[in-house]
Amino acid sequence: MTDALISQTGSENATPAATSFVELETTGGVSEHALLSAIRTLFKTTYDGLYQPLDAELTSLAGASANGVSLVTAANYAAMITLLGAITASSTDTLTNKTFNADGTGNSITNIENADIKAAAAIALNKLAALTASELVVTDANGFLTNATGVSATEAGYLNGVTSAIQTQIDTKAPYQPTGATYSPSSGAQNVALDVTSNNMHVVNGHANGTAITFTITGAANNQPFVVSILQGGTTVSTIAGWFATVRWAGGAAPTLTPTLNKRDTFGFIRTGANTYDGFVIGQNC
Repeated sequence: MTDALISQTGSENATPAATSFVELETTGGVSEHALLSAIRTLFKTTYDGLYQPLDAELTSLAGASANGVSLVTAANYAAMITLLGAITASSTDTLTNKTFNADGTGNSITNIENADIKAAAAIALNKLAALTASELVVTDANGFLTNATGVSATEAGYLNGVTSAIQTQIDTKAPYQPTGATYSPSSGAQNVALDVTSNNMHVVNGHANGTAITFTITGAANNQPFVVSILQGGTTVSTIAGWFATVRWAGGAAPTLTPTLNKRDTFGFIRTGANTYDGFVIGQNC
């Protein structure tokens, strides 16, 4: 085998026609220059398929020698790695048309940040962690996307077309309570202040000893209807000393309360203008 590594001229400076690093390692009488030349030739012809095995061979040659000459020194090894363009732990390399399998055993990709992702990447949203299906998405206190718990996509769709604060619109459209306001004046001459801002039904309970009632009103809007129902007491009947503002009664005259204990009279009103109301009798002596 030793003779096969020497050129036909017999010169030890000639490049040996080695076919493996095992042959090189057992060669005697060959110069270091010739061996390095042979190593480089082998690297160039077998790099793609055999780099890892060859790297192991070079490592084993680091301590070998021929005729007292070291076959591969640390400096020579580093020089060959640089010459062949091999990727090392300390090198900076640009890979083109290469596929990196992050799922491969021992593989990992680290330190990727926003600046490393180009603006045209157009990363699909389905690459992100899935949130709860069909719920409204908002940002949390840290600015990350999260679900608005309990708000479905269908419910969120009801907001379409809203042009102002919803609660304000609700308060404006439906300011009246379904239950009526109740007033229980004392006996004697008393004022009863009707507030129609929140109620359209007003029930006045006359005092048992009788009340002379004078009505005032606040909070009425034009074309607003409301009802006033007056219940007589159980001992002395009450009377109406005066109605609020100007009331134009059907028939031209204000009605008189039924002068019977525990009887109810009910009247309806519609505001027609500033301090002007139409009044009519809904029922009496009930």
